[in-house]
Amino acid sequence: MMRKLELQMGSEAFQRGLQRYLSTFAFGNATWDHLIQILHAEAPAAHILDFDQQWVKQKGIPTQTLDPNAAELPNLDGMDYVRYELADSAAAEKYIERLLELPTQQGQLAAVMTLYDNMLMQRMPAVMFALTTVKMTQTEDNEQQLSSLGSYIIKTLSYLTEEKRTYVEKKLWETAQDHPVKSFHQQILRSLSRVAQSAKVVNSIYAIWQEGNHPLLNERDYMNMAYHLAIVRPQDWQQIIETQRRRLTHADVKREFDFVSRGCTPDEGEQQRLFESLLKAENRTIEPYAAALLTLLNDPTREPFSNRYITPALEALEEIQRTGDIFFPLNWCQSLLDGHHSKEAAERVQEFLDSHTDYPEALRNKLLQAAYVLMSRK
Repeated sequence: MMRKLELQMGSEAFQRGLQRYLSTFAFGNATWDHLIQILHAEAPAAHILDFDQQWVKQKGIPTQTLDPNAAELPNLDGMDYVRYELADSAAAEKYIERLLELPTQQGQLAAVMTLYDNMLMQRMPAVMFALTTVKMTQTEDNEQQLSSLGSYIIKTLSYLTEEKRTYVEKKLWETAQDHPVKSFHQQILRSLSRVAQSAKVVNSIYAIWQEGNHPLLNERDYMNMAYHLAIVRPQDWQQIIETQRRRLTHADVKREFDFVSRGCTPDEGEQQRLFESLLKAENRTIEPYAAALLTLLNDPTREPFSNRYITPALEALEEIQRTGDIFFPLNWCQSLLDGHHSKEAAERVQEFLDSHTDYPEALRNKLLQAAYVLMSRK
């Protein structure tokens, strides 16, 4: 925000305004509005009051139609406070052509952000976005750029149909395996080890887990891999958990694994009992363990059965705030909701919000933050 104010006013005027603000309120109290009034007085032509209204006071974000045939594509520095909308898939295809020709990495990543927004708005198919970003990783050699692209691809997987997800997972796996940048190989291996659903990729991960000596993986990676494999290969779940436990050497790590790995059971009755146990404060003493167990119980492959946890888990949120760490309510909501992608799950969250109109604002905001992606799918 301060960077945007500086760009709006110019560096010299902005610095003068800050100096005046600091000297005026030295050893006193001040509000955001005090700062805005001083900056406005320093540079009236910069329209800081209008800027404040749009950026800070007004809900939502301005939108503007993006013309992919324009001489210059907008927002290639990523600084515009505008959501650029593509008209349709044809416009998205043209925009992708332009994106792949951009000379700078900053411009490419800003364009990818615009594409991702349009994918979320359903103005382009999710598979188009996923395959575009996979293609970009194949020729990219910048670690930071690759990390961002990889994160976007992983986030997009849950928007794909089973058939298209299988294809994208396969392409991403193959790209990462042969990629010269080892950090990208490691990122995708770790990510797919926790979310892959296609049989071929899951089998490849299982083979790596069985060998147990991949140079890019550590003990924590193998634990996460074992959790996911036990869920997506329910016929092997006990053998996977028992084998992984034998590999562990530190007593504290074993205690964590014993607590969390229970969530891998394919027995739905046991899953229900484990969830109910987490509603009791004495079973949440080590909060990271409790959050990890809740995450496994709400794995994406367990919908719609896991939808039944949403309402009671949210009903417990105020008590969780009273009995837990300051950060645990948000962690609890994220562990509960991140694995849900269905309309039914979104409706359960909305029903809870509608029936708790006087809910504490701080907790309500944490819930809305955790539920943002889920609610955007409604």
